[in-house]
Amino acid sequence: MYMKMYAKKLPVLFIIAMLLSACVNGGQTTREQASINAAASSTGNAASTVSNSVAQKSEEAGAGDSTALNTAGAENSEKTKTAELKTASEDELAEIEAIYRSLYIGELFESGYIYLEPFSTKRDVFNEKINLDKYPLSIKFYSFLSGSDSCFAAQFDSIFSYYVPAREESSSYFLQAFSEPEQHGLRYKLQANTDESLVGITLSGYEISNNTISNQGRKRPYSPEEHKKALSLIEKDKEIPGPDRTLDFISLENTIAGAEQICLLGIKDTPYEVLFSKYFAHTSEYTANVYVADFIKGGEVAKTYEKYNWDGPY
Repeated sequence: MYMKMYAKKLPVLFIIAMLLSACVNGGQTTREQASINAAASSTGNAASTVSNSVAQKSEEAGAGDSTALNTAGAENSEKTKTAELKTASEDELAEIEAIYRSLYIGELFESGYIYLEPFSTKRDVFNEKINLDKYPLSIKFYSFLSGSDSCFAAQFDSIFSYYVPAREESSSYFLQAFSEPEQHGLRYKLQANTDESLVGITLSGYEISNNTISNQGRKRPYSPEEHKKALSLIEKDKEIPGPDRTLDFISLENTIAGAEQICLLGIKDTPYEVLFSKYFAHTSEYTANVYVADFIKGGEVAKTYEKYNWDGPY
């Protein structure tokens, strides 16, 4: 299944005005990142295509973050955002929220233990204790790096409250090297041994019908509204001067516009698929691995969630 394009063609007169402006300013142009059709089909024969007209603009545009671009795209951005919200009814949003609340993300280690936390957890450097009153006793853990064949069955072992990398080697998902906080979640034990350490996902009360990874590493499509917010973040980050920061200024790659696809999960007996993506964000002192979950119905994104795992200060 392919995701529906967000991008819209600009009016002809506006394009002419942009070209004239570029000539006056010595050929400088602003860069408008194209949205791409990159969601995989549920059959696994996925492919990513680029809109020819929008892609041509992206290739011809120069690098740079422009206030003019932000203003020029505002009207189309607002229209796109409104249309996007209208695609999901209250009942659909309730269905999506239920699936979202059932998602757990975490890591499988060579010890045979799987450590998980709810995807809805906004994990920061303090890692406040989360409510784990209800949880599945048995799970199927799907790796982000492998297709549907890579499914691990496991049984509930315990609730943990400690810094996971202090007990398990080669952690990537739970690694918060600078803060090393107490982390909270669920621990499961594999029914069979493994020699792998993998980041992945499981659901409580739902089954995964397919796990497609054919578009892994490709850019996640983003809407004009998301692009507008990304440019706003970049401008805001520039307000913190160099001497007052330990980390460099952010770029488009450090926003949702820079997210790369991981996998596309089909949710059995529902009309929804979930596209998972990831990007690396940071501020002047803190960093975060950000996981994005796009809920897709009928080829259109109905709802997007972001999960930040912060670390610092650096």
